[in-house]
Amino acid sequence: MDYLKLIQILTKYPLRVFKNLNRENITKYKHAIRTEHPGQILRNIERYLTNKHTVFNASQEVDVTDRIDQFISSIKEHNQQDPKPIILFVSHEATLTGAPLIIQKVAGHFRDYHEVCPVFILLKGGKIQDLFVDEFPTYQLHDKHSEYEKIGELRKLLPILTGNFSIENAFVNSAESRYILPLLKKVKIPKVISLVHEMGNLYPKKSWRIINRYSDHIIFPCEFVRQKANENTTFHPSLASVRGQGLLKPGIFEANFSASRTFVRRELGIPEDAVIVLSCGTPIARKGIDL
Repeated sequence: MDYLKLIQILTKYPLRVFKNLNRENITKYKHAIRTEHPGQILRNIERYLTNKHTVFNASQEVDVTDRIDQFISSIKEHNQQDPKPIILFVSHEATLTGAPLIIQKVAGHFRDYHEVCPVFILLKGGKIQDLFVDEFPTYQLHDKHSEYEKIGELRKLLPILTGNFSIENAFVNSAESRYILPLLKKVKIPKVISLVHEMGNLYPKKSWRIINRYSDHIIFPCEFVRQKANENTTFHPSLASVRGQGLLKPGIFEANFSASRTFVRRELGIPEDAVIVLSCGTPIARKGIDL
């Protein structure tokens, strides 16, 4: 963490810092240190202090209205030749990481094997956003907007979406997307399913109550993740289930071990006797980067 930069941000907005200095925000800061890149933490703090009370100005209002109209039109165009039931999928981001890739593959599976039309809302963009845009009607919120602003935009989008289409199911990917759950229930989507991949013990205590309250079903990828979720919030047993999720290439277990070993070392330009430590995701504390 660049503590000099942090001090500069805090001293730049002393009154706002004082007004927002409470136990909840201190807990969020401690959680961020364990789960986010230091540079992202600084950007989030500065954005929070500068944008927390921002409202849409006239030009933003027009931009949002136009983008919602384009989204509705793209769904109608995509689904008009062979109309199918529409399922809404929500992803917290479109980064080159596990959870966004999983939900993109899940949506493709629904389309290919269950005769439905997947529609996406991306709460944040990323390197693989084109994978969503190229295959499905997709609405992406502005990356630079705060959560407060994104909720305002979703309050405009969701009633129009459900007013134009009958949506029976919504799949909400990642605990990071949890702030959209009350909004989905408000527009009366009958079944909202949350897919939780994160470790609940790394989040502020009780911060997952919103998932338990507004989800009709909650899916964990393994029993260990469900146990850690219950350390954060006591989930109602009837709502939760464990279903394995992953990204496996067909035939990967039939790959030749020796040939793969040689290929990887050649690609990385490292000696035959080099030790390779495999990891995934971003270099943050909860990924074990200190190890």
